Amino acid sequence: MSGVAAGGRRLAALQLLLTENRIDAGYQVIVKRVSDELAVVASMVENNQRVAMHPAEQIAGFRKLSEQGKSPAQIGDQLGYGSRHVQRMLKLAHLAPEILELLANNTLDVEQCQALSLESDQARQVQVYEQVKAAYSTVSAHLIKRVITETEISVTHPRFVFIGRETYEAAGGVVREDLFSQEENDGTADRVLVDRLVMEKLETAALAIELNEGWSWSIGRENPLQNYGEDRENYLLLPVPEPQYTPDEQQRLDELYATQAATETYEDEAAIQVLIDEIESQAAHRPMD
Repeated sequence: MSGVAAGGRRLAALQLLLTENRIDAGYQVIVKRVSDELAVVASMVENNQRVAMHPAEQIAGFRKLSEQGKSPAQIGDQLGYGSRHVQRMLKLAHLAPEILELLANNTLDVEQCQALSLESDQARQVQVYEQVKAAYSTVSAHLIKRVITETEISVTHPRFVFIGRETYEAAGGVVREDLFSQEENDGTADRVLVDRLVMEKLETAALAIELNEGWSWSIGRENPLQNYGEDRENYLLLPVPEPQYTPDEQQRLDELYATQAATETYEDEAAIQVLIDEIESQAAHRPMD
């Protein structure tokens, strides 16, 4: 038995003509038989051109193509979408059936579903939705995302940037990718693991300085010593002489500070700060006359 993948309205029109006796049951109609794979593609393309498909219908269509073994690139080529859009739709296709039903019934919108897709476990998706629904008057995408990532840290955070993604993943860390972010390669990481790796890197750096400069001990810490609280009780802070910059260093610092003040992104600002820190470190460790 065959179905109609494209041409449903034309079939309905022919059936109406038959009931009105304007054509007989033997009326011949030209049809084109295609595989199930092509039928899915044809149906999606025609429906989308005729009227904007409901997001739940689009997601179901992408899921069918994926289940047929199509890669994101192949699906994109057939439907005329970029690979990024296809990846996003397939991500939504793996939402829990209960969540997709809420989308189909317009109880949830696409933005809320995008936030829920940050969680790959379907049971957890439903749990998060119910948790936010019970605790807040509005189930916003922001609240959903906050619940899912509450124990995590952004991969753009200085602490994560300090250790680097390669080190994080080598230690068994997994980045929770956010395919729907406006930023490329955005996501979150396990805060506890990041904290441990940060301290390990600081302690390694402190030990290297201890050995290279001949200190009797060293400690790695994130913040500089302060002249109050526990630091004041545990350490004797000696006056630190002001660094003496060479004329070239001072000129370069002035240029870097001016450039940094005009930057618009955190990444550019952080990159310039690295250069500033290098110059300041060289001056601070230069032997005094």
